[in-house]
Amino acid sequence: MNNITAVASACFLATLASAQSEPAGDALTRHIRELAGEAIYERGSPGVAIGLIANGQRRVHGFGELSTGSERSIDANSVFEIGSITKVVTCLALAMMSSDAGLSLEDPVQKLLPDSVSMPRSEEREILLLDIATHHSGLPRMPTNFKPGDRRNPYADYTVAQMYEFLNDHQLRRGIGEKYEYSNLAMGLLGHALARRDKSSYQGLITARILKPLGMTSTSLKLDKAMRSRLARPHLKNGLDAHNWDIPTLAGAGGLRSSVHDMLTFLQAWIDNGIPNVFWISGFYFPQAFITGTQQNYARKVGSPIDLVGFDFVVLNHVYDTSGVPEKPESGSIINGPYLE
Repeated sequence: MNNITAVASACFLATLASAQSEPAGDALTRHIRELAGEAIYERGSPGVAIGLIANGQRRVHGFGELSTGSERSIDANSVFEIGSITKVVTCLALAMMSSDAGLSLEDPVQKLLPDSVSMPRSEEREILLLDIATHHSGLPRMPTNFKPGDRRNPYADYTVAQMYEFLNDHQLRRGIGEKYEYSNLAMGLLGHALARRDKSSYQGLITARILKPLGMTSTSLKLDKAMRSRLARPHLKNGLDAHNWDIPTLAGAGGLRSSVHDMLTFLQAWIDNGIPNVFWISGFYFPQAFITGTQQNYARKVGSPIDLVGFDFVVLNHVYDTSGVPEKPESGSIINGPYLE
């Protein structure tokens, strides 16, 4: 998200292949304390929660307090604004709906919007769901009619009507698919469009498809009394308290609040399902980091210099049906999806 304030309290997640039980003074514990100390003493965060999955076991370390002077300790159930991690949840909903709700990643976004709304398009083609999910739609980071009445809570008063007005009037600055451009508008629109297709709200969509099946009871757009009592307060870079953000219209871009406990549940679900046979490279925030990591692991395994290791590529003119890959390769990875370096 395009934050005006620094995130108030921090939440870190990691997966480790370390010893299940470790003495208090070991290197891992020292590193965790260093991370917490950096966030609290150097960045002014009132509190930090760090969650790990080590050898199948969860560990959560809480430091500090929910807000300055609150004397409410941070723990596994403390609630944080998770910002753009929400985008991962939105794209997961898209992936699920593309397999069981009659949607295709190549469907135009226009198909999911009212007839009164005209999506911007280029001379060549329309904006597809896949373009939105991979930040190649050509839509800007934020709509030009985004003019907050309250800078402390800037997204709260941006309406669906305003979003539709912008889409009707906007002319794309570049061709669709031409260039990567991070867009909160596009991801917020994706969440809205999927909810319309589901005949639900964004909250209803992700609750039914993701949160309820996984038992993520502390993840939500809106806070009930119990979650609000556990909510970490945002702060400015100087450590002073700020305002929590409400993001109703562009919820799919960054509106969720969650706990470290729920985030570890979300991460564990991926681990439990195992390494996929085919990785959708377009869904990675930093595709090059994944490609480099895969090459490094392969190079170490076979004892080869990394500069001699690379991917073979096959260019397709359609979305690849990954169900035709029955198992993952013994070495290396299979990746699928549009990607520009």
